Amino acid sequence: MIHFICYLKRKKTDHYIVELLKEIFNCDIKDISNLTDEEKSLIKFENRILDDISEFQVELNIYCIDERRVKDLKLNNNVSLGIAISKNINEDIAVNDENICDNPYQWILIKQNSLFLVEEEDNEDNNGITLNQNNRIEIMYNNSI
Repeated sequence: MIHFICYLKRKKTDHYIVELLKEIFNCDIKDISNLTDEEKSLIKFENRILDDISEFQVELNIYCIDERRVKDLKLNNNVSLGIAISKNINEDIAVNDENICDNPYQWILIKQNSLFLVEEEDNEDNNGITLNQNNRIEIMYNNSI
């Protein structure tokens, strides 16, 4: 099973997430279900609300059993899936990828067609993610996937 994780700025309904994943993974709605649902499906997701304080309010976990489909769609890592999600919802996405970010507080910000390496702001008052974009470094698309 392949696990993807990305962070969205705004809350989305489960129905919206199902439609989004249907589009990205080119599959039927019946192939997608919430992680807590007992039914078997090729793609499971967890639409986890973090808080209302931070810049990124939603942690989206996606679990795909169909590894061949992931390979065929060239969804190699969190960055490639984040790019697909960002294009579909027209919103900034934050992802972390161990191959690029060796620091757990370092993130890749997907902003329109650009990718930036950014640091997370140190804020003990909330459990969400707020990025410090003052020191962002643009990274090349080919280096990220």
